[in-house]
Amino acid sequence: MEHIEQLEFLRGVGLFRNLSVEQLESVRSLIRLDERGAGEIVCKEGEAAEDVYVVIDGQVDLRYEMPSRKASSGHTVATIRPGKVFGWSALVSPHKATLSSYSGDSRCKFYRISGQALLELFEEDTTVGYLCMSNLARLLAHRFLDMEDEAVRLGGLNLKQEW
Repeated sequence: MEHIEQLEFLRGVGLFRNLSVEQLESVRSLIRLDERGAGEIVCKEGEAAEDVYVVIDGQVDLRYEMPSRKASSGHTVATIRPGKVFGWSALVSPHKATLSSYSGDSRCKFYRISGQALLELFEEDTTVGYLCMSNLARLLAHRFLDMEDEAVRLGGLNLKQEW
């Protein structure tokens, strides 16, 4: 993506909502392009969370690791699509990944942003920090509500099957 395209893309990312062009430029200067093949691991549950990720193309599945079993698509608790963020643990202590992340069924491209560099930006420009952390709280609330809805749906299916 070209410079202008990157700024426009970042403008549409919920974590960076309401940032000015100048503030988005500060974020853009921190991004690194990365990609994974289908099914490849991006980050493993329990590891140090060093980067925040923004999906550009493809999708990323967030999964629980089951003891003594390889994580499978059946352990997916959320799917992150283009323009969405994962790896927010890089911004919040204790900076450990709470879920494993795997690229989906096809190649996945994403931006990586150093959590430490982003936190330093938040300290330098407290308005950026306030806006991004407020946006993060909103995104997490939506993610938890989505997970709650899914748990209720699955519970209802289980009740229906038991009946």
